Amino acid sequence: MTTKAQLNLLYAHINPERIGFLRFILEGYDGLAQASTACPKSALVTLRYHYKNRATLISILDSLEEKLVNQKSRLIK
Repeated sequence: MTTKAQLNLLYAHINPERIGFLRFILEGYDGLAQASTACPKSALVTLRYHYKNRATLISILDSLEEKLVNQKSRLIK
């Protein structure tokens, strides 16, 4: 069982039109991270992940950055 102490949070400002795309990609990596929209208007997304998955999650986000963000949004690591 995973305890709350083992879960980390990562926040990302992404293009609002790409929130569904990010969720779709994360579903393909079963159990990697859970995405929730903290603020739909600004497209602030909260990613909850097990601390052991950090490197993989960051790698995926880095590779998708051009598809997820626009000039006004940015990934927060």
